[in-house]
Amino acid sequence: MHAISQNLNEKYIMLIQKSLLALCLLALSLPALATTRIIVLGGGAGPDSSEISIEKNVGWIVDMLRRNGRTDFDVQFAGGSLSNADVKEKNPDVAGRDKWLPLARVFSSKSSLLTAYRKNTVANREQENTRDNVIELLEQRLQQSQPGDDVLIIYRGHGGHEPSDTDRNYLRLWGETQLSVIELIEVLDKQPDDVTLRFIFPQCFSGSFVKLIHNNANDQSLDSVNIKRCGFVTVPDDRQSEGCTVEDDETQYRDFSTYFFAAITGKSRLGQPLKWSPDKNDDGVVDFREAYFYANMEAYARGVPRATSEYFLELWQPWYVRWLPFDIATIDNEYKDVAAHLAHKLGIKYASGEDGFTEAMHASRKQAESVFRDTNKALAQLKQAEKKIRAHLKTQISMQWPDATNAYTDSYFVFVERDLAELNRWLLAQAEYTELAELQEKIEQLEASSLSADRDIGMNMRLQRALQLAKLRDAIDRFGSQSELEKYNALLQCEAWDGFIK
Repeated sequence: MHAISQNLNEKYIMLIQKSLLALCLLALSLPALATTRIIVLGGGAGPDSSEISIEKNVGWIVDMLRRNGRTDFDVQFAGGSLSNADVKEKNPDVAGRDKWLPLARVFSSKSSLLTAYRKNTVANREQENTRDNVIELLEQRLQQSQPGDDVLIIYRGHGGHEPSDTDRNYLRLWGETQLSVIELIEVLDKQPDDVTLRFIFPQCFSGSFVKLIHNNANDQSLDSVNIKRCGFVTVPDDRQSEGCTVEDDETQYRDFSTYFFAAITGKSRLGQPLKWSPDKNDDGVVDFREAYFYANMEAYARGVPRATSEYFLELWQPWYVRWLPFDIATIDNEYKDVAAHLAHKLGIKYASGEDGFTEAMHASRKQAESVFRDTNKALAQLKQAEKKIRAHLKTQISMQWPDATNAYTDSYFVFVERDLAELNRWLLAQAEYTELAELQEKIEQLEASSLSADRDIGMNMRLQRALQLAKLRDAIDRFGSQSELEKYNALLQCEAWDGFIK
């Protein structure tokens, strides 16, 4: 009896072992679950260019990720998680404001007096966001990626411009370091073939970064386009963007990211419902391409957003296409819808195919450019007058209180204790000082007017671009070869990613 029981036990053990072996072999045969690697890079080139709005934008993105269960993402920001003070913000309640304001108006500016610095609250990596650290992080994450993985790079910071060769436009990174388009293409060469890489670069002069879809910086042809790499930028390669300010009131934010990520979540950054649903295909999820169009249509900003698929269209365009007659009334694609929406926001009656619409569109842009030009001319005149008054007041102060011009010396601190109050009384009694204060307030107002006019220019540029893209999209459908259409559609599919939120 004991022998029979022992024999049965051995059979059961062998059966369990075989079952476990089968399960192991099955597990090995199944493809590994795809991973999404999200890398958020942010901050300025130093504390003075690392404004609070950049940190707030990064913080908003991080909050989205955490609320949706994501924990494995990188945030490499400014001076890193161990920094001392790497975020610049306003401090309107600065101690001794009234005592220091008159001197600040003459020797510096009111804004410099009301500026404060503190440690960032968003970085989850100790490393500073320098060129070398960015390259190291990107290469590391690309090397760790497995077939089927997705890599997303989000940059929130400043961009630099190289007018003679915009392929050398660059990210302005911590420690006054730089990473150019050409250099970044070389870094992304480490991307495995079966890994899809996406990017969102909304910085100034970001237009040239659409060229990141090329495998080779020296070969910017259709043949070198990598259909496993796509993304979005916010401005042409010679235009400034928005999103870098010491303004902490988020109701004033107009940058591309504010509208793009609002579309993804279905709510504004303040938790308010959107004006309309970006979910154009009604599948219950807003993908990146839908979010891009929402931002393009709703953001009242100086930006002129562009996608890598649009760059592909421009790169593809045969010479004869631009000379072919196109009737916008017969075109039916998403860019025509964008044009109609933007025309409405600009107060232009949209009547596709009518000459009156084209004339109204050009008149709208001409008017915006005229206002911008006149505003900046008046602004330059005010700044020149302000500079002259400041110089005269500085001379008078240096004659009566020479130690006032020797900041950071022992004699300066003696002056502050003994004579600052007297200097302030003298300044406030000067007609020139009153004029200076009034000029500086007018300059602030005109700077706001200049930004508003530039935003109107951006909106008009977007409208004209949408019409051009509507024609190009129609043209590639009509004249593109099978291989060209396959590449174009692959880029569209890459851009229409819905994996940011689980």
